[in-house]
Amino acid sequence: MNESQLTFTKRQFLKEQTPIVTDAALFAERHHVDQQRKVTGEPASIHLWSVGMILSLVTDNEKLIAAGFLHDTIEDCDSVTYMLLVRLFGRECADLVLAVTEKDRTLSWKMVKEQAMDELWEMNQDEHLLKTADVISNLSDFVYEIETKGIASVIVHFNGNFIEYVKKYQQQFVILVTLWPENPLLGKLQVLVKRLEKLYVQESEVLGVI
Repeated sequence: MNESQLTFTKRQFLKEQTPIVTDAALFAERHHVDQQRKVTGEPASIHLWSVGMILSLVTDNEKLIAAGFLHDTIEDCDSVTYMLLVRLFGRECADLVLAVTEKDRTLSWKMVKEQAMDELWEMNQDEHLLKTADVISNLSDFVYEIETKGIASVIVHFNGNFIEYVKKYQQQFVILVTLWPENPLLGKLQVLVKRLEKLYVQESEVLGVI
């Protein structure tokens, strides 16, 4: 999808959304404007649009869809705070964003991910839906880039090794399906996890591990 097609898609999407969703999408684009995705170098806002649109397919909750666009703002944008989101979008939306925000990024990558995994057990269903949409968007990009460029070319952009990422996504899926098996996004996530596991098996066979 080229830039003009993407712009058209965004405009069409927002025509069908409520004011809070439109405001959240524009707010997120503005505050992530100088940020890029790790591997592709694409604007970070593409991921935010992906999460927001995924959520819009399974829920009419405007606060939740808005949170999909805003979910990385506290974590990645220095000027955005929880209280700012409360003031602009309401406490419900801000609470959703806070629930999926990594709380202490001074910790090691492994500890941050372990803390985030533990917090999954405490989330409510709306928070699970938001987290699942985020994981689907990230994992979809991760798997696609590995399938097209190879593991070595992709994993160099990340903190953990490939096996750690496979285990992380497997654990996330197990927790999500255990706590809410009716989660409408689990089918898509399961397909992506299986694609990732297939890549792991292929890599292991090449290295003679299995």
